[in-house]
Amino acid sequence: MRSALLRIAHKEFIEVSRDGRFRWAFGVIFALLIMSLLMGWRHYAEVRRQIEAAQGEQRELWLNTPGLNPHSAAHHGLYVFKPAPPLSSVDSGIAPYAGVSFLLEAHDQNLSQNKPAEDRLAVARFGETTAAVTLQILVPLLIILLAFSSFAGEREQGTLRHLLSIGVRPKTLAAGKALGAMAPLLLSLIPAAAIGAVAMVLNTAPATFAAALPRAGALALSYLLYFGMFVGLALIVSAKAPTARLALVALLAFWFINCLVAPRVMADVAHHVVAMPSASEFLQAVEEDKKRIPPDWKERVIAGWLSKYRVTREEDLPVNPFGILLVEGEKWETEVYERNFARLFDLYERQNAVYTAGGLLTPMLSIQMFSMGMAGTDFNQSRHFMEAVGRYRTEWLRILNEDVMLHQRPDQVVYTRERDLWEQIPPLVYQPPSARWAFGRQKLSFGILVLWFSVIALATPAALARIRIE
Repeated sequence: MRSALLRIAHKEFIEVSRDGRFRWAFGVIFALLIMSLLMGWRHYAEVRRQIEAAQGEQRELWLNTPGLNPHSAAHHGLYVFKPAPPLSSVDSGIAPYAGVSFLLEAHDQNLSQNKPAEDRLAVARFGETTAAVTLQILVPLLIILLAFSSFAGEREQGTLRHLLSIGVRPKTLAAGKALGAMAPLLLSLIPAAAIGAVAMVLNTAPATFAAALPRAGALALSYLLYFGMFVGLALIVSAKAPTARLALVALLAFWFINCLVAPRVMADVAHHVVAMPSASEFLQAVEEDKKRIPPDWKERVIAGWLSKYRVTREEDLPVNPFGILLVEGEKWETEVYERNFARLFDLYERQNAVYTAGGLLTPMLSIQMFSMGMAGTDFNQSRHFMEAVGRYRTEWLRILNEDVMLHQRPDQVVYTRERDLWEQIPPLVYQPPSARWAFGRQKLSFGILVLWFSVIALATPAALARIRIE
């Protein structure tokens, strides 16, 4: 059985290798994959360089801020920047449409700024080719072109009956054809992956490279499941279709719906099911929420501090009453922003859940979501960074406002600080979440992908048990 399987696989491989059309298809897809990987790594290296330069420049500007009142320095603001994950070179995900910088300032928690997609021509967005696009759309097309005639072509040539009559089992025949179809595909994907790995080593620090390896492994596994699903589907359709032409038409129709139609349609469905507020509507909701802060909160806060120090007059407090209001007022406003951002983020996650559930109809949606999640370019990891920025902003403001509270005398009209205070605030050091964290938030998309693969793997033997011979 093993020798028969290998002979069938070898025959398929030889036929594919001799077919000029397939050689051209392999060459084009391999070239696109290599080009997209190298361009992705080049873009990642450039973005990383720009972000590091901007962070260094912003840090120097902050440390060299001329003498200011600490609260005025908070109004002056501070920019922080989102680092690019290494595997964004493979799958850019939502990164081009999510801002890369955040302005931190007193009283306001701002939305992200500087979205890369805003700097591109509209037509350029349609021509963007990443490694993920090649793997999700073009490789399945190549698999279809390789496998659509596996059984239908043998039937039309009259060799299928002969193969079965000499004792070759349909399962062995299918396994050999699947292996013969996957072998040339792997011969193009493995070198491309090796080149991508070398580029990754050259463009990332050792610690970053080690952290990205589990994510890269999960990505590789998911794409193997995705490709295996297309191989099985092609074999089933080829076994059932009366002609190779009909098999090709049916498979191309599925490819067109799965890869080109479903993502757009499901995005519209998710937007319709879970409506999102515009930026102006969100900011208006924040302002309305601020109005719900008790109007007498200042009196309450001062009364609490008077009770804490067992005094009856503000003048007797050992700290600056104005500084107290700065510290406590920022807590009230931070709660408002955290509450509204949490609502907004939950809406985004609900939209993503609707989109991911659409993977039950077409597997493209599942591989898209899982690929972005493992690459670190999905919404979950954008939210993780934004929450880290929120915590950093809270600590930044606390240090500045507490300095006013503790050190500025109530009767002191002019109170300024210099570099010694600014240095007490360390730069934002963002620690990206682990691969396990990312996988945990993409369990649904991965589970649906495994479900597709399992259903097709189980359906293939059943389809071949009643294979059409004529």
